[in-house]
Amino acid sequence: MIKKINLQDDCLASILYNLQRKAYTVEADILKYDGLPPLKESLRKFKNCGEAVIGYFQNQTVLGFLSYERSGKDLTICRLVVSPEHFRKGIAQQLLAHMDCAESNVTSIYVATGRGNDPACLLYEKNGNQWVRDEEVEKGVFIRKFRKLIAEKNELEETTPSKKEFTH
Repeated sequence: MIKKINLQDDCLASILYNLQRKAYTVEADILKYDGLPPLKESLRKFKNCGEAVIGYFQNQTVLGFLSYERSGKDLTICRLVVSPEHFRKGIAQQLLAHMDCAESNVTSIYVATGRGNDPACLLYEKNGNQWVRDEEVEKGVFIRKFRKLIAEKNELEETTPSKKEFTH
């Protein structure tokens, strides 16, 4: 089940913070770079990040979460975290799919990951995100930025065939 999470809940924030550290340690190993910002972040800074958070729960246990920020019609995914024990079980896929309709009037979703994080890059591409650019954030360290365009409700209504068009 996916539901909203309040980072001001000390217990949940601590659980997410520790889950984040485990998951980003795996990414740091993939990228051969231990300077990922989430690994340097304190629990206090995490709790006060100002991001909206949704979590994937199974039997009252958080197995993954996604945080995001919204600006106008743009939504930026800040963190997509899955417990390493539950990688490749479709949790990240479900969290991403949830974002396609979780917020109204969103026309673009942005997300980024380390350029060498092939599993994450493939996941984003599989979910309709298109590569925008690679950006060097530190000498020899690149992030890969993606964007997904979301059709507005009116556009969908205009392009969705009516029942008449399907009957002969």
